[in-house]
Amino acid sequence: MTTRVAHAFQVSCRIFGNNPNPTNLRSGAKVLKKKMKGEMLARYYPEPIEPYIRKQFPGYMTDIEERRAKKLETMRRRGKGPPPKGQGKRATKGKGKK
Repeated sequence: MTTRVAHAFQVSCRIFGNNPNPTNLRSGAKVLKKKMKGEMLARYYPEPIEPYIRKQFPGYMTDIEERRAKKLETMRRRGKGPPPKGQGKRATKGKGKK
């Protein structure tokens, strides 16, 4: 009787396109049945054009970079910009201890 049941199980799996799993272990077949997403994601995030533009026009800056440079310039004029390298608070702190 068990061979008939096993045979019927295999035939039903073949008909309905399932993987035979008589031991009821997790096989990952559900994940493997899904459509692959890689190509779609690659198309969704296009390749950035900045590197190519920078080769053609060396002084090219994006809007964000321009805004940041302008802000830094105004802050420096007011005396609020970042200090030159090696002249900050932490760099001058340890000078007297040696």
